[in-house]
Amino acid sequence: MSTTTSSSNEQLRQKAAEIKENVVDMAGIAKDMAVDKYTELKDGAASRYRSGVDKAGKARDGLVDYVKENPAKSLLACLCVGAIAGYLVSRRR
Repeated sequence: MSTTTSSSNEQLRQKAAEIKENVVDMAGIAKDMAVDKYTELKDGAASRYRSGVDKAGKARDGLVDYVKENPAKSLLACLCVGAIAGYLVSRRR
């Protein structure tokens, strides 16, 4: 009977070792997948950020050119925006 028990214990230890090895392997695979996804997302975010910075720079340059070409219209537009903002702010009080 003790031979059967020791044999069962040994089989149980072997199964536990196999399960442990499988869990460690799966954890490594999950870690690798997470690192890959993180890198992919980070690179995508950096690309979108650079694109946004480029677009903002082009918009700024276009605005500067417009103001240089049309100073009177630009000044009038700024005065109108300021008057509207002032009206809205004073109206809330």
